Amino acid sequence: MGAVSGGVRIELAVPSQVLRERYEAGESLYDLARELGVSAPTVKVRLLEVGTVLRPVGGRAGRNTVELPISLKELRRRREAGESVAALAAELWVSPNTIRARLKSAEEEAQGGQGPQGGQER
Repeated sequence: MGAVSGGVRIELAVPSQVLRERYEAGESLYDLARELGVSAPTVKVRLLEVGTVLRPVGGRAGRNTVELPISLKELRRRREAGESVAALAAELWVSPNTIRARLKSAEEEAQGGQGPQGGQER
């Protein structure tokens, strides 16, 4: 099994074990692929060949794992007071998407947990 292009296995500039170490240190399949000039599926195949456990696509399993130095209540208060998502993200050293996700969580909590799961326990 392996990545092939026109029937020929693509040789990568780094050994698969080094790819594994970099991936496990947090680099994405796409970043590694872009750097090496190959497709993400090629990198994925190499990682699987050396027994790498792949992270879920989109990072959904680790949702809300970054700890913010302020409470959701404070985050929501500041946003409602007019601070931009970008400004909050920059100050808290997280991405704007993290701020948006936390604000959504705070809103769902304020509504009694009636989010996308219909209020069911997760």
